Amino acid sequence: MQKQFTPEKITELKENENYSVTSGSAKDAGNYIAKLSLKDKKNLRWEDNTTNDKEVSREILKAQNPLSVKAKSILIKYKKLRQRNQVLAPTKVILFKKEGEGTLAFKKLLGDGKIKINKRLGKVTLKKGLPRGDYKVKVRVKAFGNDNYNASKAFKVIFNVQVK
Repeated sequence: MQKQFTPEKITELKENENYSVTSGSAKDAGNYIAKLSLKDKKNLRWEDNTTNDKEVSREILKAQNPLSVKAKSILIKYKKLRQRNQVLAPTKVILFKKEGEGTLAFKKLLGDGKIKINKRLGKVTLKKGLPRGDYKVKVRVKAFGNDNYNASKAFKVIFNVQVK
């Protein structure tokens, strides 16, 4: 029996008037074994004509990672950039429509050499002295997943930085 992970608790095997269930509910991805016991072993039997306890195994598969992103544009004042580096949170340039599960990774694919992306945190650093102008930066964003979610596909986002 296979079921894909959902954040809510899954209780697929439920106790009824004929049998009881031990460890029949699970909420994380993985393999589980539930034990079924007849409540009235004198009057009830399983399909195979026995009264012994039964074990039922099932697997909850990892879910698809929900990460979804979209580019944003940002306007930076040249006056501030002339004095020092500007560090921007990734949320200033990337709209996370759905948060990813697990560790995020960022990689700059295209853009001016004075614009850096932190691979682990996604912070965007605009180096001091970046001239006025419009800059397009292409970044790859990926979520690596966790115990319950697979890794996401890599999203390529092109955001604009306007220095005025």
